[in-house]
Parts: sequence; structure tokens; C-alpha cells
Amino acid sequence: MLGFIQVLLKGDWRDLPTLRQRLLALEMLAMPFFQALAGLLLPTSLLLAVVLRAPVTLVLLYWLPLGLAVMLVVAEQAAFQEFRRAYGLRATWVDSVRLVVGAPFYQLVLSAAALRATVRLARGQLEWEKTTHLGAHHTVPTPREPGPRELAPRGLEGAL
Repeated sequence: MLGFIQVLLKGDWRDLPTLRQRLLALEMLAMPFFQALAGLLLPTSLLLAVVLRAPVTLVLLYWLPLGLAVMLVVAEQAAFQEFRRAYGLRATWVDSVRLVVGAPFYQLVLSAAALRATVRLARGQLEWEKTTHLGAHHTVPTPREPGPRELAPRGLEGAL
């Protein structure tokens, strides 16, 4: 998740040739923020819908994130079937049930990771924890080690 955020902030996606490509890249790279927001909204809205005494319209509005989550599972199921057909793969109804049952847990883990990455970004903690990133694929014009300001994505220089 932090990698998506860093690539988004670096801004190289702005150099893509078409507006459609730039918008698609923006959507994909900003997904951790949407995922983090969903991770906060869904449990909060469900709690409010059950506990809070409010007008029916407002309570129905609280159920909206759950409806969106259900629509996401339906879309994932459709994508799974399309993928299966496109590549000639066999699947049973058990595979579809696994996808539907596992989707909420998967989305929960994604939301937790996105929320954690967003909090770490806000704190300025940009180092990678589990993956070593030495920048070995980059050529460095000088023999000295780059400083933290040189390694920061564009737009985050003031955060370091």
C-alpha cells in the first residue's frame, strides 16, 4: 500500500500520454486512500445503523457502505467468471463460494493495510518494513550515498 502511495506522490503517472491512462493510474494509485476510508466507514456506519435512533432516511444512508461492499463482491464474482472463461479454466461452485465467503475478510485485511500505510505517510514514516529497497536498479551519478531528501517522493521533501 505504501508503494502505491509513494508512486502516486512521485507523480510520474502524470506523464502518461492520454487522459484516460492518467485517470486510470490516478484511480489505481489512490486506491489505498479509498480502501482506508472504507475500512473506517463500514464498521462505523453499521454500528450507527443498529445503535442510533434516527430518521429512516438517515439510517438507510448508514447502510450504504454495506451495499457498496456487497456490490464489490458481486463485481469480483463477475470478474472471476470472466477470467475463468477467458483463460479456459475450470471452476466449481465451491470456488465461487470461497470467493464470496473470503471477500469480506480479504477486504478487511486490505483496509487495515491501507489505513496503516496512510497513518505512516501522515507521520512521515516512509521506510519499507518488510521489503529491502536499496535502489540498486537506479544509477547514481555520484559515488556518495543519497540523503533522505533525495530518496523522498516528489512533494514529500518537507515531510522529512
